[in-house]
Amino acid sequence: MFIHGRLDLGGPLANAWRLSRAWPGSELVVIEGAGHTGGPATTSAILAALERFGKAATDGGGSTKSNV
Repeated sequence: MFIHGRLDLGGPLANAWRLSRAWPGSELVVIEGAGHTGGPATTSAILAALERFGKAATDGGGSTKSNV
């Protein structure tokens, strides 16, 4: 999973988009209004992703994709 702030000037969103397309099964979550250092919305997205990955691991696998 790639979690990326739309306003990140140090690592442009286009780079994250290309990486997510090149990595099969990956997901790109774009945080509006966040830059490189993130913020509360970024923290929420990371925690949600960890929860999904943890649930997938305890359920025996499966897709970790969902809308954030």
